[in-house]
Amino acid sequence: GTFDGNGKTITGLTVTGSYKYAGLFGDIDENGTVKNVVLEDVQITSDNSSGYAGGIAGETNSGASLTGCYATGDVTVENDGTNNSHAGGVVGYNGGGTLTACYATGSVTGSGSGTVYTGGVTGSNDLGTLTACYHAKGTVKGSDGATGGVAGRNYKGLMPYGGIITACYWGGNGQEQGIGEDQVGTGETTKVDGTDVDWIQAQSVMSNAIDVWNGSNPDKLCNWHYESTDATTPPTLVSIN
Repeated sequence: GTFDGNGKTITGLTVTGSYKYAGLFGDIDENGTVKNVVLEDVQITSDNSSGYAGGIAGETNSGASLTGCYATGDVTVENDGTNNSHAGGVVGYNGGGTLTACYATGSVTGSGSGTVYTGGVTGSNDLGTLTACYHAKGTVKGSDGATGGVAGRNYKGLMPYGGIITACYWGGNGQEQGIGEDQVGTGETTKVDGTDVDWIQAQSVMSNAIDVWNGSNPDKLCNWHYESTDATTPPTLVSIN
């Protein structure tokens, strides 16, 4: 089914327990849609050892799509050593999903006794696609070699191709690399340092990346556009409907 929030805000949602799937919706299947909803002052905590956590979704699989989403809250994953874990500002583990024009500004932290793939946008991009996404402001901290300003890992696996990252940015989150472990070599990430690249420039590139031009007719990848107020402030999403 479809959940249309009609632009309304849900405030004060608290979820605690040992749930494998925890959130406003624990699991959204292939025909499910969630749109036009804002969550504020939310606290979601689970001590389940399925360790995927993100500001919007813990895990997105093949066929999943997130468009025009943003998160400002902090994300923390503590690995108990059972398996690798994933923490992302937008999505913890992107297992083949498509993220377009999504960003996060909260802190993302991976800790514990095992590896935590930690990224400002996604912890791991496994055969997925990131286009015009960014992370800024909050600190990104995680395992050595598995932490990046945009993605902790861009994964290839046994396939002849891997995750695709296009026109993605990070700035002010303490990371010097956009991708912690880039197995694919197709990670197009750029640091906004305020000298060579500022947020006005980043906004322009990201907005162009979601506008595919066919002659004189634009074919929009999504109905959103980035706008910046100045060179030092990260852009916000504006509907172009």
